[in-house]
Amino acid sequence: MGATRILLADDDPVLLRGLDLALTGRGYSVRTASSGAHALSLLETEPADVVVLDVMMPGMDGLEVLTNMRRDRRWSRVPVVVITALPDGKVAEAIEGNGPAQVLSKPFRVGELVGRIECVVGRGGEGAGEESAR
Repeated sequence: MGATRILLADDDPVLLRGLDLALTGRGYSVRTASSGAHALSLLETEPADVVVLDVMMPGMDGLEVLTNMRRDRRWSRVPVVVITALPDGKVAEAIEGNGPAQVLSKPFRVGELVGRIECVVGRGGEGAGEESAR
């Protein structure tokens, strides 16, 4: 089987680049989107095994992307990891009814994200890197 395909959507170019490098360095195939609309556009052209979405993005935010994904049968079962600086409770309320999604609060360590990715794609949840993402 090939590398796990990750679609990573965040409007922070520094974080996006850092996560892209860290995940690619761990053997993942990563595509990046700087907005919610861009993320949905990329899903149209190539499927992803997991989508990592920032909640707060201008225009279409990550929760709107998640809602759109869950309404489209092509993407309704794609695992999602939501990353956010908002309090967990608010995000949990917002994603309720949009199917399962992991929530990871910022700041986080790359190893925490890797663990969530591995968990949702069914590979166990290992990964304890020391790099931080803010």
